[in-house]
Amino acid sequence: MTKPTYPLDRRILEIIMELTGTTQEVKLDQGKKATSKTYKDISSQVADGAWKMKLRNNENANRPTEYYPLDINTWKRIFGHTRTDGSIMGEGKSPSDDTLMQIMLYLGYNNWEDFEKEIDEVYQRVVIEYKSVHENIDREEVFSRQMERSGYADLKVGDELEVHWPKSSGYDFNGDAFMKIFYLGCGRFRVNAVQNCSLKHGDEFEVVCMEEGEKLYLINLIRNRRPIGYYVSGDKVTSIKKYPKR
Repeated sequence: MTKPTYPLDRRILEIIMELTGTTQEVKLDQGKKATSKTYKDISSQVADGAWKMKLRNNENANRPTEYYPLDINTWKRIFGHTRTDGSIMGEGKSPSDDTLMQIMLYLGYNNWEDFEKEIDEVYQRVVIEYKSVHENIDREEVFSRQMERSGYADLKVGDELEVHWPKSSGYDFNGDAFMKIFYLGCGRFRVNAVQNCSLKHGDEFEVVCMEEGEKLYLINLIRNRRPIGYYVSGDKVTSIKKYPKR
């Protein structure tokens, strides 16, 4: 495995920070000012995210040690945390396989090499578009731009979409993974039917990417009125069908 050196590529740090909701608390250029609690929060959220990725294939699996939060010092190194003398912790060293495993599984990839091939695209989706939603730019405008690229810019409240992609291992039903979703407006959808994936009937979400030939990327998932994070499909979307409001 080709490993990056500490600190990791700035884009990767920003992606992690956006997905863990820590963008405002950790300053990449001033890592020494981040508190220990911040690093603990990041570590716990990434470990939980990696573990949830693994659970999709085996709901009864026991949680292995590599999916527990990383040591605070590891995260300080990842974020370029400096010592009192101004030198960077871990400078010249490489992250361990367990460190990379947690980060990659959290981001929805099996290994570092697969992620590096798509880092520019992931950065565009997660940091630029997702971040814009949290900077008080109109959610509908952000969603419309994304859907325009996908060919669904004319969606109206009440329209339905049926989305298919190859199922991951561990699902018993024949056929693709798929979901039928109802457009609620303001960039949000509700799942009306689903098969061969971890999404559930009634889940609500916003879309970062939903187009043929690309992995499905959903954020701000709500289940039973509780936030549960995000969803990335294991494979690329093969078809999207639109059913206008009746």
